Amino acid sequence: PNADDAWVSANYIYNHYGSETLMANSLVAIPVNNEHLDYAWDWQDDGNGGVGLVQVDDYTFDIILDNEIDDFYLHYKLTGNWLVHRETYEKTKDEANGVNRYNTGSVANTMSYGPYVLTSFEFDSHFTLARNENWYGYTDGKHNGQYSTTNLDYTYVSGETAKAQMKEMFMLGNLSDYTIDGTEWSTYGNSRYIMSEPESYAYQFFLATDRSQDFLEKESSASENHKVLGLSTFRKALSFSINRQSYITRFEPTSDIGLGLLNDLYIYNPDTGEAYRDTDAAKETILKAQDYYEKDGVWYNVHDEAQGSLDDAYDSLTGFDLSHAADLMEQAYQEAVHEGIYDGEPVVITYCTVGSGVSENLQALIDMINGMLADVIAACDQPTFKSVSLKVQLYADEATYWEALKAGKMDLSFSTWGGSAMDPWGIIYSCYIDSANSNNFGFDSVAKGIGITINYNGKDVAASLYDWAAWLYNAQSDNQYDKTNLYEALGVAVGEAEYDFKLEVLAQCELAQLQTYSNLPIFYSYITSLRSAQYNNGSDYYVNNMIGYGGIRHIYYNYSDAQWSNFVQGHNGNLESYYTAS
Repeated sequence: PNADDAWVSANYIYNHYGSETLMANSLVAIPVNNEHLDYAWDWQDDGNGGVGLVQVDDYTFDIILDNEIDDFYLHYKLTGNWLVHRETYEKTKDEANGVNRYNTGSVANTMSYGPYVLTSFEFDSHFTLARNENWYGYTDGKHNGQYSTTNLDYTYVSGETAKAQMKEMFMLGNLSDYTIDGTEWSTYGNSRYIMSEPESYAYQFFLATDRSQDFLEKESSASENHKVLGLSTFRKALSFSINRQSYITRFEPTSDIGLGLLNDLYIYNPDTGEAYRDTDAAKETILKAQDYYEKDGVWYNVHDEAQGSLDDAYDSLTGFDLSHAADLMEQAYQEAVHEGIYDGEPVVITYCTVGSGVSENLQALIDMINGMLADVIAACDQPTFKSVSLKVQLYADEATYWEALKAGKMDLSFSTWGGSAMDPWGIIYSCYIDSANSNNFGFDSVAKGIGITINYNGKDVAASLYDWAAWLYNAQSDNQYDKTNLYEALGVAVGEAEYDFKLEVLAQCELAQLQTYSNLPIFYSYITSLRSAQYNNGSDYYVNNMIGYGGIRHIYYNYSDAQWSNFVQGHNGNLESYYTAS
């Protein structure tokens, strides 16, 4: 389907097809011709094919897809369903306003299913859930000892005081967990109730790179040169200038240094649980992006110093190299002078963010990065830039900020991409190349000019970064590609390809992206929280992003509600000192 047709709501399906089409045993979606009928379902009698939902009987329907997909990924992406409770749905129609208020606004508009049911709801205030005695799982014998929680009470907090409110609620024993930030690590980091949960996000600096636009030119003046940001060598120098360990120690003490676009959570083989970042291909990607090379089984850094095996070399990476950054800065200077885009003025990079003023943390960040850049300039022993530094530009609101970013009117922004950690294949295209999502203006055009050749079944197949990433994303129609339809070139759709081959493609795409230095990964994020002493998690360690620590399904309680109230009162009604203790 095209972008306008691709996503339809349950309301849309029911309103347009529910009463007639469903009962008539026909297509429940927008018919779309499929040009690759050799591997798609051909369900229509006239042989035209199509996609959508087809009712089989009162309890069964078939799902017909436009593209081939592995069984695991089908289930992974079906996080909800399209079914509605007919009586409730009809009752919640708002004909005057052309909307339906099914499952919104109140308990009366809601038909719950699953282990819990909605029992109260007050907009922007609170809602409650209670055990659903009609749920099949309580009687099927497969969930014994699970879902020991009988009631859940959610309170809505927002605004500048939200964090303080949550901390107070937690210390009074009224909240199940409390997320701490870097400033609180020294206070609670040794608590026996500390819990660290990795996220699938790689936080990065996104840089202006598109030299075809004149924004960097217009921004420059006799006192500020922004044009050199268009040089990949200069952006590479910036990357090696950043001491990521110092950064996370100061600002993100619970997180890890991150040098890739995909972090440690991404699983490339759901059958075995193997993580992408643990593979040789993914490790080599990061090593090569950091200018390491391999000779006779030994890996060497850019200074020709032996770092040992692949694993040893990978474990040695920090992303920071002062002397290498200085060499690159000198090289970028020569390129800038040769191209006539630098004439001795200070180089300034505008750091753009949202806010009404420069916070203490933001100023500390700017000062830290500027100190690192000054150290690199001082380490240069050949002619180089007069100075390189960051300055801040604030946007009053999110809308204005994102409008400017998508128009390419920013030197540097700080953001993140991630999600779908069990399905890494679409990350490069959907997050970094697709112009609708990319934080690097014009990178879709850049990706079309980067060539990648990969051997498949003894045959070298050449295509652009754009094409390979689109193939991994399962976008297999001709108009999704720059010049090569990889479905035709490979003779296989991504849903049918072997995991090891897709792994190689993903690693090559990540390397190609990283070597543009359009975005500079800084750290892989973790959420660090204090867990309430009232309960224990089902697992003492984090399993993966689908299971976590076991969630509400597996937690078990050390205290009943009455016992917990007595416990809190026994600590003078405030558990601050209790949670601080190691």
